[in-house]
Amino acid sequence: MAADLGKVLALLASLAVALAALWWLTRQERRRPPRALVAGYPESDFPSRDRRHGALASLCGSQASLLAMYARLPPAAPARATLLVFLEELRALMDSAHGLAEPPVSPAASARLERLAQDVDAAVREMIDTTHGPAGDVSVASGELELRVEVMRALARETGDG
Repeated sequence: MAADLGKVLALLASLAVALAALWWLTRQERRRPPRALVAGYPESDFPSRDRRHGALASLCGSQASLLAMYARLPPAAPARATLLVFLEELRALMDSAHGLAEPPVSPAASARLERLAQDVDAAVREMIDTTHGPAGDVSVASGELELRVEVMRALARETGDG
């Protein structure tokens, strides 16, 4: 019985050491903001400055509008989590679009990028218009953000398929 208790205590001690090590190793990750909140195309991740015009600049503008809305939401607002998911989908779409804009850009790829940028801009404008109530109060109609997240996922899948 005492041997079993000793084994259980040794196992618990090993588990505690492993959890502490995991916590220590991942502390830098926890300090970083979510990738969805990275604005635009930072040079550290996207060194090609020559691609940051046209459709990609439009995507950055759309993202900036959503980031501003996200910053205005109170931390406890229920819409904040859903908007973060929407921003994650937009970030994935932006990353894919940056790859699609790699020179040489074919006319078909250029037209596709422009259409995607227009679709994203329309979805973002509609979201901003419908989530702002009277007097600048931020409120979210039931299901509105979820629908927009699905639209963003569909756009991201379309970008990834090409």
